[in-house]
Amino acid sequence: MKQILIFIDLVIKTPDDRYHIIDWKTCSWGWNAQRKSEKMTVYQLSFYKNYFCEKHNIDPDNVETYFALLKRTAKKNNAEIFKVTNGKKRIANAIDLLYRALTHINSKNHIKNKLSCKRCEFYKTSHCP
Repeated sequence: MKQILIFIDLVIKTPDDRYHIIDWKTCSWGWNAQRKSEKMTVYQLSFYKNYFCEKHNIDPDNVETYFALLKRTAKKNNAEIFKVTNGKKRIANAIDLLYRALTHINSKNHIKNKLSCKRCEFYKTSHCP
C-alpha cells in the first residue's frame, strides 16, 4: 500500500491531554448549516483524526475536530470556529468511501458525474460518453 501524506493545519494539545485538530477554510461570508454538515467536507476531518491517531498512537476519544472559517468579506465576526463530531461510525464510513474510490480508480472504472454535465466542455458532443 502506498504511503498517504496528510497535512493538518493545526493541532493543539490542551493541559487535559486532549487534542484539537483544526482545519482553516477561507470563505466570503461563512457556511450555512447544510454546508457545515456536508458529508465530503466533514470526511476531511475524519481522515485527519483517523490518521493522526494512528500515527501518534492516540486514543480517538481524546481528539476533537473543528473547522475554522476565515471570512474575507465579513465586516465583523470574521472568524468562526465550529466543532465537527467524528465518531467511529463516521470515520469508518469515510475510510470505506476512500477505499471504494481507490478501487475504482485503480481498475480504471471512472464513474461519470452526471450532475456536472452542463458545465463540461464535452457536453452533448461526440466525445460525451
